[in-house]
Amino acid sequence: MEIFVAICLCKRMLCVIIMPMKSDKNTCCLIGHNKLYDDESQIRQWILECVLKAVEGGYIHFICGGSVGFDMLAAEVIVELKKSGHKILLELALPFKNEFKPLRERLLFSLIETNADMVTYVNDNYSKNCYTERNKYMVDNSALVVVYNRECLGGVFNTVEYAKMIKKTIYAL
Repeated sequence: MEIFVAICLCKRMLCVIIMPMKSDKNTCCLIGHNKLYDDESQIRQWILECVLKAVEGGYIHFICGGSVGFDMLAAEVIVELKKSGHKILLELALPFKNEFKPLRERLLFSLIETNADMVTYVNDNYSKNCYTERNKYMVDNSALVVVYNRECLGGVFNTVEYAKMIKKTIYAL
């Protein structure tokens, strides 16, 4: 069996995490809107329940997009679960390097990035399709797609349609 080794700094101590190699069979991505249409605490609870159910089903690797709104909320929940002892991995999939974020979001993102096991930059630079390419990367590298979608158009909707087209398992919040 191939293994994945993550080396990270935890509370100023070097930690080595050895887990089965990343595979789309044990990977789940979480995708949703920047704008939250429902109560944030309710969405957080939905995410927590979904991730725990996924962990029970053998998923250990979770990919989040790193944007404001749902992405950050999902990443926060996964970081909290990691800190509480769950043996899971958090990957941040970012559309391009040096994405501008307002100060409040930069501070939250920095905290999440520090606790991520890996950060993937899908593109080096901004392009008009970079967010679509990031979403496609997340779906292509996952067996399970957890989605928070309240619109019938736009990036999240298009990502769900793509996931359906390539026959991914989709769980909608």
